[in-house]
Amino acid sequence: MLQEAILNIFSNSLVHGGPKLTQIWVTLRKSNATAEILIQDDGIGIPEERHLEALSRFSQAGGGPGSGLGLAIAVRVMKNHGGQLSILPSSRGATIKLRLPLLEI
Repeated sequence: MLQEAILNIFSNSLVHGGPKLTQIWVTLRKSNATAEILIQDDGIGIPEERHLEALSRFSQAGGGPGSGLGLAIAVRVMKNHGGQLSILPSSRGATIKLRLPLLEI
């Protein structure tokens, strides 16, 4: 399911990033007891006032194709794994942060 969540985010970038989208960056880092995955693109982005709407079922921050379920599914997957998904404010494109707890071994 984590793979599905990440693929939904990539798909959103490709479908809704606009005609000037050229790159998607993925950064993985450890922060204390969590793993953070940042997925950033250089597309049109998601206006900050529409972040909550973009994460809701059957909603889209902008028009376009799709059911409006991609990010909502990703949010649910993250919660099911004890993590969280957030849309970060960004001056260029969209930035999605996934946080997952790390298991102690």
